[in-house]
Amino acid sequence: MRDRKDWYETMSASREKKLRKAIPAAPVQNNQKKSGSVPKIVAIVLVCVLLVGAIGASLLFSSNWAYNNMTAAKIGQHNLTGADLNYFYRTAYSIISSQYGTDSTVMGYMGEVIMQQALDDAHLTYAAYDAAKAENYELTAEEKETIEEDVKTFKETADTLKTLNIGINDFNDYMEFFYGTGCNEENYRNYIEVTTIAQRYLKDKTEGYTVSADDISKYYSEHKDELDLLTYRQFTIDVNDTMTLDAAKAAAQKIVDEAKVDESTFTKNAAELVAEDRKESYKDDSATLMEDVKPSLMTEQYVYPAVAQWLKDAQRQKGDATVIVREDNTKVYALYFVSREDHDYTARNLHALLVSADIANGKEEDLKKAKEEAQKYLDEYLAGAKTADAFIAIAEKNSDEKVEKALYENVGKNDISDEMAAWLYDESRVAGDTALLEGTAGYYVTYYVGEGENYREVVIEEVLIAENYSKFCESVREKVDASLVESGLKYVSTQTAATYYQ
Repeated sequence: MRDRKDWYETMSASREKKLRKAIPAAPVQNNQKKSGSVPKIVAIVLVCVLLVGAIGASLLFSSNWAYNNMTAAKIGQHNLTGADLNYFYRTAYSIISSQYGTDSTVMGYMGEVIMQQALDDAHLTYAAYDAAKAENYELTAEEKETIEEDVKTFKETADTLKTLNIGINDFNDYMEFFYGTGCNEENYRNYIEVTTIAQRYLKDKTEGYTVSADDISKYYSEHKDELDLLTYRQFTIDVNDTMTLDAAKAAAQKIVDEAKVDESTFTKNAAELVAEDRKESYKDDSATLMEDVKPSLMTEQYVYPAVAQWLKDAQRQKGDATVIVREDNTKVYALYFVSREDHDYTARNLHALLVSADIANGKEEDLKKAKEEAQKYLDEYLAGAKTADAFIAIAEKNSDEKVEKALYENVGKNDISDEMAAWLYDESRVAGDTALLEGTAGYYVTYYVGEGENYREVVIEEVLIAENYSKFCESVREKVDASLVESGLKYVSTQTAATYYQ
């Protein structure tokens, strides 16, 4: 199921790292001189100097000292070390790589973007943390307990990994594996504390924001081209030596005239005009269909202005059709309007149990196994009490890392696969209906709960809440200066061992 965009700004977090012990000083020498012993004293001093230098170099370059002491970013009164910034960088890397992939060349180009995102996240986190501390925020008992449980879990995982002989022997190794050199239990605990307090502060200051019906109406009237989705058919005829302008206009007119009577003729008539090597693709009726296009994206770079203007006309209705000729007479467009989705409908609520599967690229045997597992859960439900509580109990009993349960509220038609949308929005659907459906993430055992709220209002409310949240975050951030320290950036682990396991 494709969840709607999480409108809330994603926050990673770090902490202010305390300086570790400085390089050990040389032992104090006895300054009492003895006759004829100057060369020996000089030699001892030189040895001590060299020893101290060697120890310092070793600590600086052969251990984590620099990663835990050299400043990589300054945020207000806080000096973040490379290890501190690692947490932010790793989180930013994960988010950006999920969008662009983990190809080393691509991510190499994105290095500066990731680092800037890491700084932005750290900036907001520490600014919010300082504001919270100024209001005497402290970790709650529940938050402390959660941190301890997390640390305990990580330690148990590290103990398990230790048996694999992959270089992870304790909690600190585990932190370095995922976040980078210098990350350890001490700075991880501080990172979590700062994050937890900062996030609670931001939530406390923004969760009371309310959106009125007038706010929603005003926003839609000003942003309908960014929210609505157009679906239409288009066929473009090039004017050239074998297709005159008059012939092109006549062919386009035939397409739209017949489509007004029967939409299915649009693609069939268009197929008669394409080259032989393209005719096969036109056997599919969707060859001329443009679905779910945002009007705001129909810029001159992508859509001829007169075409965009006609399609975006607020009075446009299903079945409208026209022929448009470019001003330079090089192309003729046949257009047929299907719909403008303004999301003004009642959303749906459902319980779902997802058995994860790679629908697009998975092996047939794996998909078959996942579907059979989903069917097993549905059969178990059908053999029982057939109530919502019974469905939830089955979902909770079988949930694990591969099977997820959830209550999806206010699900829109475009939030899910076509198969799921057709089932969910079937007019005959009643509370308690169940089905096994294929989605983009796997197979869903679904239980229909009932109608939700107006989908457009839900979406706009989320947008306005997110905008308010972002504005408040910016007001917090702008009170504190933040900058990267070039000399310390070399101690930020831009590549960690875990990178290669993604």
